[in-house]
Amino acid sequence: GQTTHIPYRDSKLTKLLMDSLGGSSLALMIACCSPSPAHVEETLSTLYYATRARNIVNTPSVQQDPREQLIQSLRSEVELLRKENGYLRQQMQLGGRGVTPLGSRSVTPTLASG
Repeated sequence: GQTTHIPYRDSKLTKLLMDSLGGSSLALMIACCSPSPAHVEETLSTLYYATRARNIVNTPSVQQDPREQLIQSLRSEVELLRKENGYLRQQMQLGGRGVTPLGSRSVTPTLASG
């Protein structure tokens, strides 16, 4: 039986690899070629396909559920606030040195002479 040419975009292989070739993932393609003169057309077709697939450029991005993204952001903020709280507690234990809670200014008492 004679096989007909299937265009690159309509091929079953392209449909199977659609997420890898055009998505945000990494793909490895192995092109199997035959040294036999009887398979020259198949080998050339495979090499052309592999070349076109190699030239596809993707920009990978992390795809994260919006809820998960919010949770991660809030966890980061909590961690930052805990560190800041620990630092401020340490400063208060060391005598303040100009740092007081709630961002108020440290007032140094002065003795009135008289």
